[in-house]
This record gives sequence, C-alpha cells and structure tokens, in this order.
Amino acid sequence: MNSKVVERERLDLQENPEFLSPPVIVEPLYQCATAVTVQSYAPGAEIEIEVEGSIVATEPGGFNVPAGATGFELGLEDTNGIQGWVDSDEVGSLPRPYPRNRGMIKTMLKTLRFKGACFQEQRGFDMQRIQAILIRCDRRDERALAFDDLQIVGRRG
Repeated sequence: MNSKVVERERLDLQENPEFLSPPVIVEPLYQCATAVTVQSYAPGAEIEIEVEGSIVATEPGGFNVPAGATGFELGLEDTNGIQGWVDSDEVGSLPRPYPRNRGMIKTMLKTLRFKGACFQEQRGFDMQRIQAILIRCDRRDERALAFDDLQIVGRRG
C-alpha cells in the first residue's frame, strides 16, 4: 500500500464554514426503529430525516459530541523545579460523553492512576520531593474536562 502524508500547513488551506462533511447516521438502522442517532453535524443544525425521499422528521440538533477520544497530560514538579510528564493515554482512556435524550449529554466518571515510576524518566526528577501537580490540556478538540480529586498517595508499608 502506498501512501503520502501532506502537512496541512504547507497547503495553506483556508477554513470555509460553507463546506461541511455529511452527518453520520449511527448503524445498525432498522426499518421499525423509532429513534435515529445522528452524529457529526454542525452545532445548532436542523436535522431532517428522510425515508424513501419523504421527510419524516425534522429536529433541532442538540449538543454535538466530537468524535474520538480526548485526554490530557499530568505533570509533577519537584522542589528543584524539575517536571516529569505522563500522557493520560499511557494509563487508560477517557470515556466519551454521549447523547442521552434530546438536548442532554451523559458524561461518565473515570479514575486514572498514574504510577510514580512513569514520571521518573526525566533526569534529576525527585519523586520524594513533589511540590506541585500540573495539568496540560493539550488536545485540539477543545473538549471540557473536569478534575474531581488529585492526590499523591504515598507507598504503604
């Protein structure tokens, strides 16, 4: 298989809000279905559902959930100012929110545990002298993340 990667920046493409990819209808879709899930539509769009060329439903689109996973980087800083970082993808993934009812998005809680050894790849980093927990929201999907508890748990025994 031959493939070629072309960097978008090199092409100097301009954003055009008039051009949109088509929305996605989530399958399987059954003839007797009473509900249809539509994803990847423009925020605030009015969605028309057609069956055999006739419009059978017109509904306002609710919150549009971005496709794909999201994440963040967690950092620790020691008393000498040396930082060690670990990407959340290395310890698990974050569950995606999903549409539950019209206009309502259901989110799921998830506990991620970052082992101390993961941070010690940075030369000179002292895991015994942590002074700060750092968060770097580095994903481009601009999805909101909430952090409930951040704690450093010492070794038992």
